[in-house]
Amino acid sequence: MEREFEVGWYVCSHGLQNLPVDWSALLTGRRAFGPAVLFGDGGVGKLMRSVLAGRVESLTIVDLLSSDNGSDDNVLRIAADVTNPIEHRLESVVASAELVVCALPGDTLVAFLPKLIAAVPTWALIIDTASVKSPLSALWSPTGPSILSVNPMFAPSLSPVGRRVLAVTAGRPGRQEDFLKLLRRKGIVVVQLADADEHDRLVAITQAGVHAATLAYGLTLAAAGFSGEQVAELAPPPCRQQLMLLARMVAQPSEVYEDIQRSNPHAEHIRAGLAENVAEIGRLATIKNLGSALSDIADWLGNAGIPLAELCQNVYEEFTAPAAMRTVESAGSDS
Repeated sequence: MEREFEVGWYVCSHGLQNLPVDWSALLTGRRAFGPAVLFGDGGVGKLMRSVLAGRVESLTIVDLLSSDNGSDDNVLRIAADVTNPIEHRLESVVASAELVVCALPGDTLVAFLPKLIAAVPTWALIIDTASVKSPLSALWSPTGPSILSVNPMFAPSLSPVGRRVLAVTAGRPGRQEDFLKLLRRKGIVVVQLADADEHDRLVAITQAGVHAATLAYGLTLAAAGFSGEQVAELAPPPCRQQLMLLARMVAQPSEVYEDIQRSNPHAEHIRAGLAENVAEIGRLATIKNLGSALSDIADWLGNAGIPLAELCQNVYEEFTAPAAMRTVESAGSDS
């Protein structure tokens, strides 16, 4: 049996990358999917579009601000508000789609998905990129269309190579694996999860908790009586790392973080745990027993601890490198 997919080497901005290549598709021009529709042309929508590029027979992009006169080859743009009933032209496009990708805000998606499920062919594959899955799971049916619910665990402005995308399969068994192959061909690492609840529990601790703790520290800093410039100038590496994350977060739309905090059914429990453990750290320090907490965390980290500590060391060295170089250059100019 011939191997359809081989491994190829690509040179990109991240160095030499070993990525799978669909040589048969390159030679024959065969597409992975027929007509496709992409709802949402924001950052995540553009990421999904890059995944679909050259892999679908045709692409229709639907967005509130889309122009009907797109200049891209083989791309039709339709301006539409998905919170309204699906108008006839769009309904016709959706009814013939083999693949539909929804890169929409969570609340908008929950309201739109029933209308979409009713409009697509039963053999179609629906993709969503929601960061919270539990509100969607009630809408999935084993007799409905195939569902692949994915969540890129990185900002779409970053390179996708080597980064994780969480995936939950639901609905009718179909071509979910074909779309996952497209993600993998972009160098993305796919992590498949059992169901929506497992996804939301994992996201609550890896995103909602981190975001809440970081923003809480940011509010504490803002109320401390020192300017951002003062703190950034003298911050030791752990503080600088937090400042970097805060600076990145405040540059993003608030909806990115609100949706996870508000809609994830496990987020409130994680926030409560954070508050409880902040108090516990103070208690342990008072009785001179903070080492027990450090020991518990070290046990939990297990074998991941050493490489993570080494990575942290390398990152912190990068923090000080520019300052050290300036000092050397300054000393050289004085001599």
